[in-house]
Amino acid sequence: MMRKAAVTRILKRLKIFIGILICIAITLLMLIISSILRFNWKVKMSEAPKQLSVHPLSETTVNGIPLIIHQTWKSKNVPDKWKDAQASWTNQSVIYPLKRKYNDFVYMLWTDKMLDTFIKEKYPWFYNAFHSYHFPISRTDAGRYFLLYHYGGVYSDLDIGCNNQSIRKILSSIEGHQGVGVMEVRPYGFSLEVLISAKGHPFMKSVISGLIPAQARHPIPYLTVLLSAGPLYFTAKYGLYKNKHEIHIVSPALYEGKYFKHYHGGSWHSWDGELIWWFYNHGPLFLKLIILAAIIFVLVTLKNNNTFVGKRRNSHIS
Repeated sequence: MMRKAAVTRILKRLKIFIGILICIAITLLMLIISSILRFNWKVKMSEAPKQLSVHPLSETTVNGIPLIIHQTWKSKNVPDKWKDAQASWTNQSVIYPLKRKYNDFVYMLWTDKMLDTFIKEKYPWFYNAFHSYHFPISRTDAGRYFLLYHYGGVYSDLDIGCNNQSIRKILSSIEGHQGVGVMEVRPYGFSLEVLISAKGHPFMKSVISGLIPAQARHPIPYLTVLLSAGPLYFTAKYGLYKNKHEIHIVSPALYEGKYFKHYHGGSWHSWDGELIWWFYNHGPLFLKLIILAAIIFVLVTLKNNNTFVGKRRNSHIS
């Protein structure tokens, strides 16, 4: 009798645990769906920029792309773990404003202060919105769009290394009617780690035009970053852009393997980002566990109901 009571307690606790697990999964799924639905409505509400301008930091171009490399960081002191990645870009460049050979890249490291001054002086209409982002990484995401529109060139995150002059190969493969190069990633969309653009390109103007309407704080911080100015926002703007033939797409096989080396980064990722990626990487297994948990939940519930009905019948008979 005591053994049966112990088993009943275990089943009851298991039922509660499974119920909580199912509720968490459903809640997370609903939060993601609601955030994406709200984002899809807002991203189409592009506002015409009040002031956009271009500046010839470098007159030398390859297929319309200025030979400029832009990178950003908090200060001039780049962490040691990214020094090799940074060197892969600076070794093929000269630091602005030093004189250079015709075919050399100009290298620009934009600190947070420099980027703030750039937006304030060149795009004052966006300055308040620039400081309205909830996370610093979103300011970096938005800033790279303005830099590429204003100056043109190549943007790279500091944790990305360039292999064997790969950027020159990409620039050479961009056709004359194009003017933007993007890196496709698995499972979906484009990365912001490396971006290429001619100065004043209409696609970058389109990306900039939707930044203010897309600003929002979603229940999950990771989605706030992705949808406000991050990769999902950028990918959505690509989907809305009519002249897709103007955009050169570098395949995941070349981007993730051959052309670039990824150093340890993701400094803005938090627990929610790790959780979402865990769900993605273990999706099939997690789905099986949810189904199994649901089956156990139903079986335990039916068993308890049958036991309860049986007891009531016995009590009536007695």
